[in-house]
Amino acid sequence: MFEVGVLREWMLTNDVESKLYSAFWRSFEHYKVEESAEFGEVFPNYDSTCLELKIDSVSIKFSNNYPDFDYNHIVAALNMEYSDNVVGYYKLFFNFDGTVDDDMFVIY
Repeated sequence: MFEVGVLREWMLTNDVESKLYSAFWRSFEHYKVEESAEFGEVFPNYDSTCLELKIDSVSIKFSNNYPDFDYNHIVAALNMEYSDNVVGYYKLFFNFDGTVDDDMFVIY
């Protein structure tokens, strides 16, 4: 049986929450600049106080590698809500050693 406390301890040891929010804000700022037209549509009259971020899940992902299990991640995900509407999500993929491997920024 898997002990959830092991995952919780891993998250604390590897500062997952802080890394998730920090990486999100970097991606958000890139999105604001690189996709300015879409940004204006998704976030009309952007007001940072209307953007709410909620950690949605933290999970272990074994990616298309059964039975080898040689490409795995801890995935931390948060939802983006703007003016009470869910507008997208952000995922940060961690290697088991705590290093960040990849991320995903999705706008609906």
